[in-house]
Amino acid sequence: MLKKRSSSQWLNPYISLFVPWLVTLRKGSDRKLYQTIIRGLLPETLNQRKIDTDAVNFLLLRWDRSDSKSDLKTVSELLNSGIKLVDRGWLIGLGSGAVLIFAGFIAINISNSVPITIDAPQTLSSPGNPLSPSPDNTGILVLPGVNVSDMDSPNFNTGQLTVSFTANGTPDDRLSIRDRGKNPGEIGVDGNNITYGGIAIGNFQGGDGTAPLTVTFNDKSTPEAAQALMRSILYKNISNSPNVGSRTVQFQLNDGGENGTSKAIAQIINVIAENQDPVLTVPNNKIVKENANLIISGISISDSDSQNITMTLGVTNGILTVKTDVAQGLTANDIIGNQTKTVTLKGTVSQIKTTLANTAAVTYLGNQDFSGNDSLTVTANDGGKTTAGIPKKSLVWPPDALKNKTDKKSLNITVTPLNAPPVVTVPDRTTTKENTNLTIGGISISDPDTQNLTVTMNVTNGILTVPANVVQGLTASNISGNKTKTVTFKGTIAQINATLADAAAVIYRGNKDFSGNDSLNITVNDGGKKPESKTINITVNALNKPPQLTVTNVVTVGQNTITQTEAVNLINTYLQAKARIFAPPFDRQLADSLLTGKAYEDRISSPEGGSVNYLQRNNAYYQYGLRQAKSLEKFSVDGELVQIDVHIYEELTYYELGKPPSPQTNQKNYRVILQQKNGTWKIAELKPQNADGE
Repeated sequence: MLKKRSSSQWLNPYISLFVPWLVTLRKGSDRKLYQTIIRGLLPETLNQRKIDTDAVNFLLLRWDRSDSKSDLKTVSELLNSGIKLVDRGWLIGLGSGAVLIFAGFIAINISNSVPITIDAPQTLSSPGNPLSPSPDNTGILVLPGVNVSDMDSPNFNTGQLTVSFTANGTPDDRLSIRDRGKNPGEIGVDGNNITYGGIAIGNFQGGDGTAPLTVTFNDKSTPEAAQALMRSILYKNISNSPNVGSRTVQFQLNDGGENGTSKAIAQIINVIAENQDPVLTVPNNKIVKENANLIISGISISDSDSQNITMTLGVTNGILTVKTDVAQGLTANDIIGNQTKTVTLKGTVSQIKTTLANTAAVTYLGNQDFSGNDSLTVTANDGGKTTAGIPKKSLVWPPDALKNKTDKKSLNITVTPLNAPPVVTVPDRTTTKENTNLTIGGISISDPDTQNLTVTMNVTNGILTVPANVVQGLTASNISGNKTKTVTFKGTIAQINATLADAAAVIYRGNKDFSGNDSLNITVNDGGKKPESKTINITVNALNKPPQLTVTNVVTVGQNTITQTEAVNLINTYLQAKARIFAPPFDRQLADSLLTGKAYEDRISSPEGGSVNYLQRNNAYYQYGLRQAKSLEKFSVDGELVQIDVHIYEELTYYELGKPPSPQTNQKNYRVILQQKNGTWKIAELKPQNADGE
C-alpha cells in the first residue's frame, strides 16, 4: 500500500508508474499502450497545471469532447483520473522525465535506453493542400508542433541543436530563431544568446545560406526549453526572385550525454513562384433605352498561372443573361444564377474566355420601367495556385504564395427613359399683400420629345387666373377651372409658353383677409410615367387692421363683476387643465385654483365616479383630445352665484390597469355655476342639461 509522502521522497521516476498502472486497469488489450502514454503525459500535465490550471482544464475538456471512438477522448479520461488521484494525496515525482503537451495526440515511448526522443507534430491539412502556417515578419515557423522528451537528462548542458539544409539549400535561404520575448515560456534572442523565460539557455551561430544553424546549450537548458526553442525556428528566403524548388530542413538534438543524439526529423519547404493575379478586361460604359436589351461584349479574362476561374457578374437595377450554347465555352451547369442580378461563372480560363468572346455573350435588361444609372461589376477569383507536385505536409514560401487572387472591374450602364420628362422653370419665392392681386411670371416649360402637354396649377389659400386671350397662346377652351384654386390647361409647348410669357400670365389672389404662407404647385404631364413638378412659395403679408370695438355681456355680484367672455374662458381653462388633474400628476392644487364647492367634491374628493380619488385607487386615468366650451344665450345672476349655459365638446379615453382603453366623446349642454372665492371666480357646479353625468 502506497503512503502519502513529501515530493522530495518521490525522486525515483519508476515510483510514478503506479498511477498510470492504476488508471489503465480496465483498458484490456490496449492497456500497455495507454499506460505508456499516461506515464509520458501525466508528470508534465501536473507541472503545467501548477502554472495555468485553466489552460490545462480547457485542453482536457476539448479532448474529452472528441469523437467517442477517438484516442484523445480516452487519454483525456485517463489523465483526469490520474489528476484526481494526485489531488487526493498521491504525489507524483516529476523527476527527470518530461513530456510537453502538444495540441494533438502524441504516443510517447519512454525508455531509458533511448536518452532523447523528438516527435514530429501531427498535421491537419486538406487533401492536396500543403501545410501553410501563419506568416510573421521574419519568416515561417518550421516545426511549430515538435515535441521533446528525455527521461534521464534534467538539462542539455554542452548539448547541441543542429538545424541544416540536407537538400537544395541556397545562399538566399535563412534559418533563424523567433524572438518571442522574456516572459515565462517564451524564447528570447539577445545577440547570439538565447533565453527561455528570460534565463540564458545557450547561444547560436550560423543559419545564413547553406550554413547550419547550431545552438549550444548550457546547464539551464531543460527539455522543455529545448522544445520551445525548436518550435521557434524560422525559415525565410531573402531574394525577390528565389530559386524555385524544395528545401529539406533537418533537425537533430543532442543532450550532451553519452549516446545522447536523437533521430533526425526533416521538414520539406517548397519555394514556389507566387500566385499571379487574374487580369480582367471590360468594355467602355454603355447606354441603353428603358425596357430594352443591352448586348455586352468585350469582357475578357487571363491568368498566367491558374487554369480554373470563378467569375461573378452583378448589377443592381436589372438582370443578366449569359449564353450557355457557345461552342467550347461554358454550359448551363457552369453558370449559376443566370437571368438574375448576380450570375456566377465557373470553368477554365479558356471556357470563360470563349463564352465571353461571343458577340452576344452577356445581355443586360433593366428592371421594368427603370431608367437611370446602373453598373456592371465583374469579379474574377483564381481560387489560389494549384499544388500539384507539392507534398501535402510540406511548408510553402512565400507564405501567401498559394493564396487566391482577385481582380475586379466595373462599367457604368446608363438607362435612358423611353419618354424624357418635361423640364419646368419657375421663379424664386414671391411676396404680395393681403387682398391684392399677385402677377407671377418667369414660368416656362420644355420637353425634348413631346409637343403636347397638360399643366396643372394649384394653390391652397387663394385662386388662380390664367389669361385666355394671349396671341398664339391658350384659349378659354384650353383652360379648365380658371379663377379657382386649381387650374388645368392643355396645349402645345409653344401655346403654353406664349401664355406664360405674357405680362399678366398667372394671377394669384389670396382668400379674403388671408395672410400667411401659400404655395403654387405646378405639375406638367407629357403622357409619360413621370410627371414633373415644381413649387413657388408665396408669402401674403397682412394689411394693417383698424381697432374694433365690441360690447360683451357683464354681470355684477356685490362688488365683483365678470363678463360672459371671462366666464367662458374660465370653463375652457378648466377643460384644458383636466389633462393634469385627471391623469398623472393628478394636480390637486391646480384643481383647487379652478373648482370649489360641489364641483370640487364631485371631481376630486368623491370616492365614486371619475374623481381623482377613484382614479388613483383603481390605477386609472383619462387622456384627452380636442375639448372646447362655447357660450349659449343664458348668462345671469342668482343671488351670489353666476349662471352661464355652455355647450361642451371633449374627446377623452379612459385607461385602467388590466382593462382595454375606452374612448369616449362628450358633447352636451351644461349650466355652469360660478362663485367668487377670495377674489377669484371658480366653478362651483356643472349641471348637464340634456343627459346624466358629465
